[in-house]
Amino acid sequence: MRSITNLLAGVSILLISGGAIFAAQSSTPQEKKNTELVLKCWHEVVAGGKADAAPKFMADDYIENDPNIGGGRKEFVEYYSRSAARPNPSAKPVMSFGKGDYVVLVWEHDDKDATGKPIKYNTYDILLVQNSKIHEHWNDVKRNGSALASVNQPAPPPSDSLKNSPEEQKNEQFVLDMYRDVLQYHHFDLAPKYMAADYIQHNPSDPQGRDPLIEELSQRFKPEPLQPQMKNKPALTITKGDIVLMMASRPVKDPKDPSKTYTQNHFEMVRVQNGLAQEHWDSSIGPGGSRN
Repeated sequence: MRSITNLLAGVSILLISGGAIFAAQSSTPQEKKNTELVLKCWHEVVAGGKADAAPKFMADDYIENDPNIGGGRKEFVEYYSRSAARPNPSAKPVMSFGKGDYVVLVWEHDDKDATGKPIKYNTYDILLVQNSKIHEHWNDVKRNGSALASVNQPAPPPSDSLKNSPEEQKNEQFVLDMYRDVLQYHHFDLAPKYMAADYIQHNPSDPQGRDPLIEELSQRFKPEPLQPQMKNKPALTITKGDIVLMMASRPVKDPKDPSKTYTQNHFEMVRVQNGLAQEHWDSSIGPGGSRN
């Protein structure tokens, strides 16, 4: 995966890809403060093992949407108090940024595919921060059969604080249209309208470049009549400069009780450059991998 880094001490996030640097929109002082709060919570409470410090960072009415934890701050503290597995405290997200009341963390992981070939894949965290406290958290974790918690049935995330600039709104609508026309209704003939020829792919199962990707997808999907609405509109879309992040939610059978469902989130992230989709990340890993 091309390297991605953020300048947390500054006012912008930078993306370094293929030797070129692309600057996303500057962060406000509050967005920067929110991002710092979230990273401090992760390092101290989650990676550092100090679950009892959670009230310092989390609101009393905190909502946890991780399907293996559920509930609120009390359940979060109980889960991490008994969890023996800890992330590496020195680990850093490959991207972190604030937008409105939200903070986005993007992580990169090493794994192997079904053939044993080394691969990299991404996971995501989105946190809602208000009044200097974390109020809610979403991720893309699957529920496991040994989970102790009951699961929340989350309401759609609020979007009142997500105010886009005209350029951001243009980028956001462009990416949503691309997903609708090319990837949901499978009109692959429209791909050149939306995607750069040297499209960079971070999904470990998909080929690099627009044409190889479209060739592969064309073998799997047939075009359907175009519709004005998306099939599965994202529950939350966060646009920061040239980055558009979409979180789509769907009901999935609970492995503990197949008569019930829980909400699983999937993430797609696109970088727009020169009016075209230039780079793509998601939370898929493909065949194999310890995450499946």
